[in-house]
Amino acid sequence: MSRRGLSRRAFLRLGLASAYEITFLGLGGMAYAYGVEPGWVDVKSVPLTLPRLAPEFGGYRLVHISDLHMDEWMTQTHLAEIVELINRQAPDLVAITGDFFTYAPERFAADMVSVLSGLAPRDAAVLGNHDHWTDPIVVRG
Repeated sequence: MSRRGLSRRAFLRLGLASAYEITFLGLGGMAYAYGVEPGWVDVKSVPLTLPRLAPEFGGYRLVHISDLHMDEWMTQTHLAEIVELINRQAPDLVAITGDFFTYAPERFAADMVSVLSGLAPRDAAVLGNHDHWTDPIVVRG
């Protein structure tokens, strides 16, 4: 009678190989999330022509930022560098569209407010999903 399927040895080899792959991918994902992405800031100029836009908005400059996720990785110092970069763009308005924090806004809110108050224009903001999941009242602070 012939046996079908994997032998015990082949099964264990496959399981071990899978464990190595999962570990490698997990560590790679963490390295990207904590080592690459927090320092990744893109500045892209997007000129728009809006035919029905009121003339007083001619030359109006808007900066959009999102997903700051202030925590141990997005420090006050790093956020201050981003604020300087934003101010160098000479925007009329800064639109901040959410995800100020990943978790524990009560721990980081004072630092966030302190740094973002350095934005040259008055800023407008919209809360993101992480902000609603944590504590939107603290985030609005």
